[in-house]
Amino acid sequence: MAGELFPTAALGVRIGYARWDGDDALDKLYDVGVSWFFRRRIGVQVGWSQTDSRLPIETVTLSPIGRL
Repeated sequence: MAGELFPTAALGVRIGYARWDGDDALDKLYDVGVSWFFRRRIGVQVGWSQTDSRLPIETVTLSPIGRL
């Protein structure tokens, strides 16, 4: 489950949650992110996520994004 809200046309805020049933290695994933469109159709997204499992995984991402 995830969602992103755009309080302005240039800025978006994302939150997400996932759960894997029956997989011993993965349990839950939490993520947050921010999207910024510095031009009308071109932007970047910064995200952070953490997986709760036997071996916790934490990631930070920086991605180029586009809008149609």
